[in-house]
Amino acid sequence: MEIKNDCSVYGEGSPSEPIESTSVPKNVVKSSVADIPVTKLDQEILELAIDQLESLSKGVFSPVMQAKLIFHQMSPETNIVEEGLSGMMRSPVFKDISNKLESYAKNLQSEEDKQIILKLKETIDHCFEDAFQLEKIYVKNQGKGLNLESQIELEKMANGWEEKIQEMKENEALLIPGGTTGHAVLYEVYKNPGGTYEFSIINTGLGIQVHHNTKKDRIGIRTYEGLESSDLNAEFLIPLLHIATINPPSIENDQHSEGVKSIYRHLANKLKLENEKTGRWHKEQRGGICTFKPLSVWLHGRIARGLTPEERNPKDELLYEGLKLHILKQNQGLLEENPEIKATIRENMKIKLEDPFIKKIFLWYKHFASRISLFKSDKIESKRENKSKAFSRLKVIVGSLFSRLLGKELVDDEKVTFMQRHVTKKIRKVERKMTRLSNVVNH
Repeated sequence: MEIKNDCSVYGEGSPSEPIESTSVPKNVVKSSVADIPVTKLDQEILELAIDQLESLSKGVFSPVMQAKLIFHQMSPETNIVEEGLSGMMRSPVFKDISNKLESYAKNLQSEEDKQIILKLKETIDHCFEDAFQLEKIYVKNQGKGLNLESQIELEKMANGWEEKIQEMKENEALLIPGGTTGHAVLYEVYKNPGGTYEFSIINTGLGIQVHHNTKKDRIGIRTYEGLESSDLNAEFLIPLLHIATINPPSIENDQHSEGVKSIYRHLANKLKLENEKTGRWHKEQRGGICTFKPLSVWLHGRIARGLTPEERNPKDELLYEGLKLHILKQNQGLLEENPEIKATIRENMKIKLEDPFIKKIFLWYKHFASRISLFKSDKIESKRENKSKAFSRLKVIVGSLFSRLLGKELVDDEKVTFMQRHVTKKIRKVERKMTRLSNVVNH
């Protein structure tokens, strides 16, 4: 499953990649984990995938998975073209961040700060359990539909969330894993002091330009306020679970965009439009890191409240930046000391560094070339087809030239060195920000 310009929830090479069933009718048996006919070979692969998923849920990460986690958490720059480490499942991200929150809390001197971090860890742990169940259901059904057992599991999960929402205390948050089978988002239910609820969708990638307010390099979280617990019942939640576990229909080769659209259509149909508002502003994800970026945005919002950076308490910001530094330094240690992770990066990762100036020229050229018909043809039926064919011919002519101009592809140890330097650069940036925040707090 490959998603261009975004990320796959079940990333390439992960054990929960959809398993294609063979059409050979012989030796068909009924799966022990799904009421769908599969061959004996498919049965063995399916059970192996479930076993691997169980290992991941316990925090047993392979070198490939560790390398993926490091790449996601280093927030790649926009001039990086990467293949091999982007796109992964939700549950390992939750498990890894939960572990890092726990170790971060142990280093904090303030008991108040420690309790804040441990409360966030508790919320993420619950979300991890739900994400793990969704991934198991996806693997069992291969994303092609839901058998009776899986339908019952999803209904049970939705009913459990409905009960939790009804029992929520004021100022309490519930985190729900969501999205499609190709793009991850997070849903947050928050209970206000007055007893009403807010429902937010934290989406950092696919569909944000259409469905969210944007300004400059920031995206606003889409939030529905003034809700009652009855608005967020199982009937409302079950369709969101279906979207997260069933591959959307392929529509004009834009399968997962259609899946994302179905989420926003459901929210618009079930929640009142007049209750919609723009919540916290955050940055868009860079690269295929949609399983990590929404969680990072949520953590930042829970630790340092405020819709914009100017509205946030410097002391809270310092606590969040300390968490970022803790995560980056752990990843730095793995990159320096773990030879298996280094080997994985050398063998599985493709990195190309783009020249930002040349890239702007190329994008400008594409924009105007697509609007000009360079090749005349009496057989072309429409202007749209004319532009499409002209642009295809254009890409053939100049594609190789721009491919060379756009940047350099790294090889072997250059890739490892690049990631080490990138993480070190991030650490220095965070340390400088923490110094500035400390000066503000102390004065």
